[in-house]
Amino acid sequence: SGNVDEAIRRFWADTTQRYNFMRHDRERPLLPPADLFLSEEQFFVGAKPLARLVLQRDAAPADAPAFAGHLPDVSVNRRAEDPLV
Repeated sequence: SGNVDEAIRRFWADTTQRYNFMRHDRERPLLPPADLFLSEEQFFVGAKPLARLVLQRDAAPADAPAFAGHLPDVSVNRRAEDPLV
């Protein structure tokens, strides 16, 4: 949940900053961010009963079989005599 925590905090900081900048317009009043979005705690309480899949880069040992790998180069050189080679 490390990346999610950070993303939520960054979202709240950006949203709060924008709200504070624009909330003074009386012709177009804004709702406070807390009225529109879940807080970090509300998000995790709501997400807790749901299944979660965590993918981490380089988490498996180097000798573990890979379920995915790099694709071969399939580019086409249109100017070549044999463009598919």
